[in-house]
Amino acid sequence: MDSNEKNWKVNIEEHGRSGAIRYVEHQNEISFDYELSGGGSVVMVWGTEEPKWNETYQWAVDRCRQIYERVAESAILQKAPTCKYVLNLKTGTIDIYEP
Repeated sequence: MDSNEKNWKVNIEEHGRSGAIRYVEHQNEISFDYELSGGGSVVMVWGTEEPKWNETYQWAVDRCRQIYERVAESAILQKAPTCKYVLNLKTGTIDIYEP
């Protein structure tokens, strides 16, 4: 594999005002849920809280922030290109909002 080639992808499944986000890296997968929001927030995304991350995803130990950033940036690129995001790893959430 070329060193510039991505070995991961983010798939978004829509189900009305909510859905699922799948982070896929090689044969491994992490699931996130999302729901459209109101006010300044556009979408809230929920995943595994950082305190439980390493025991849940042993293949991604100490990569919680990196994967959450990939999910947030990919969701924005795919669905909301004018938005920004805020991570809260302690609660396992991503707030995607209109600046």
